[in-house]
Amino acid sequence: MAQIFGDFNKLLKAWNLWKEGKSMELMDSTLSSSCSSSEVTRCIPMGLLCVQERAMDRPTVSDVVSMLSNETMALPLPKEPAFFSRSSDAESSSSRQRRHSGYDIMEGSK
Repeated sequence: MAQIFGDFNKLLKAWNLWKEGKSMELMDSTLSSSCSSSEVTRCIPMGLLCVQERAMDRPTVSDVVSMLSNETMALPLPKEPAFFSRSSDAESSSSRQRRHSGYDIMEGSK
């Protein structure tokens, strides 16, 4: 479970830094000499495109290859990742269901 929240936190951080125009803060400092800032700022939105909720909004593998090999190709803007739009709804729905189930079980045992 900790792994899930760790991954969610990384995605949340990437999304927020990208929205704020601070994608470079995501780069590991040990990589600073081996890649350019333009490569990093181009790859972050590509990664965000790959975690879109709807499959039709995600790039295909060949689209990603084209994006990586053609620096002048315009990238579509990523939408908010599915984890953000769904996680709070799913969490509250799941919590309500557990509470309701617990109530039914307790009520049935009276």
